[in-house]
Amino acid sequence: MRLDGQAGVWLDLSRPGESQRLARTATAQEAITFLLTVFGKIAECEDRGGSWLIGHDGARAETVAATRFPPQSADMATDDLLARAWL
Repeated sequence: MRLDGQAGVWLDLSRPGESQRLARTATAQEAITFLLTVFGKIAECEDRGGSWLIGHDGARAETVAATRFPPQSADMATDDLLARAWL
């Protein structure tokens, strides 16, 4: 991820020159906050382990949220979930 120096946060893809705009904030300062918030959320998810989806509204750092994927139901044990994943 990178900042464009204006108000955009970009996600650079694997091919040179290929990128997608992740967010467009109101100011360049908010873009910095957005970028750091996303990195913080990624680190938090990595610490917890498993697979996660991270979403946001594309403009405000306070909307960055994460949820487990696939969602874990309260009545299904982790071992059962892993066993079903192999079926």
